[in-house]
Amino acid sequence: MARDVGNIILGTGRLWINDVEVGYLSGDVEFSYAREKLDFKPSGVLGPVAQFVIGENAELKASLAEFKLANLKLAMGVTTAINSFSGAPSYNPASFDGTTKIHDYLTFGGSTAVDETLALRFEHIRPNSTKKVVVILYSAVSLSDFALAFHETDFNLSNVTFRGLANDARPVGDQIGMVIEQESE
Repeated sequence: MARDVGNIILGTGRLWINDVEVGYLSGDVEFSYAREKLDFKPSGVLGPVAQFVIGENAELKASLAEFKLANLKLAMGVTTAINSFSGAPSYNPASFDGTTKIHDYLTFGGSTAVDETLALRFEHIRPNSTKKVVVILYSAVSLSDFALAFHETDFNLSNVTFRGLANDARPVGDQIGMVIEQESE
């Protein structure tokens, strides 16, 4: 295999969930894939004589830099809708004047519904090129224990992790996702 500096990966990329871009990312984006294996070692033999795949796991981790309720909903894994109202919120704190403003809100808590499944696509463009490396999870769920931090002297990032789910309606070997390498520009 010949060496090619054009194949070096540097930098992050862009993330789409359900075909909607989530906005700016910060820091590393990490895709991981692992297969769980079981070795068979018969009595009287020093090493395994066979190995079987008994599970697999694909995950994508990222830090979202933009605060949007749509991103918050995805990161929390809740299934409730984002709604709007105009005027002041019902809790009406004395320092809040929302009489002419429109507000979006997301409610949560008390639901036993399973997380919404999401289609996930991450695209990285290689430096000095238009060639892409693309990671796709056909169906994913949020694994994040969500924390929304408000830092005084740093950017507020929302760390999210998504796990790909197997879709047994797809062919064996193509049930969780794919990684695509663009060869030509």
